[in-house]
Amino acid sequence: MKKMIFVLVLMMGFGLVNAQEKTARDYKIEGADALKTKDYKTALTAFEQAIKLYEANNKPDTSLYFNVGYCAYKTKDYPKALSYFDRSIELGYKVCKAKFLKVAILKKQKKSDEMLALAEEGSKSCVKMRPKFNKIIAGYHKKVALKSYNKASKKLAATNKYAKTNVKKFKAEMLKVQKLFKTALPLLKEAKKYNPKDKSIQEAITQSKKVIATKY
Repeated sequence: MKKMIFVLVLMMGFGLVNAQEKTARDYKIEGADALKTKDYKTALTAFEQAIKLYEANNKPDTSLYFNVGYCAYKTKDYPKALSYFDRSIELGYKVCKAKFLKVAILKKQKKSDEMLALAEEGSKSCVKMRPKFNKIIAGYHKKVALKSYNKASKKLAATNKYAKTNVKKFKAEMLKVQKLFKTALPLLKEAKKYNPKDKSIQEAITQSKKVIATKY
């Protein structure tokens, strides 16, 4: 009788241990449930556990890398997000969305050159998401162009005070002003390609041409 009880207890204990050992699928479901409620930290941890178990069995689940990247993005762990998005792209899962979120991260990190290059690549390769990529490209070019234009405009305003009091200095300074507008103009034209209906850019182009064409 005692021996039978011992065996039953042992079997119950073994069953309890097995019940407590989560599988990769368990973690994946746990992560998905947490993601639905926007509990990104819990989802991230669960998805990473699932990845470890799937990889241990040499059966990676491609969807999990994007999911971890997304959760890392939402929790502002950008280095981790970039790493997992790269893996998702490598595996061919949600490539365009992964690229777009990478662009968003690079923008937050103020890595303008990398951001612009990836956005332009995304615009070419991701037809359905092209408008979103183009919006970012347009915003970048507009920001750069108007920054250059505003610098020229500020210099112009400061120079105008010499128009009647010191003509010689005015002419000399206006030549410098023209150079600034000449620098701004191609940037404005590039910005217009992506912002064809933007009135502020067109007005800046018109003003730049006017200043450049004036003889001093």
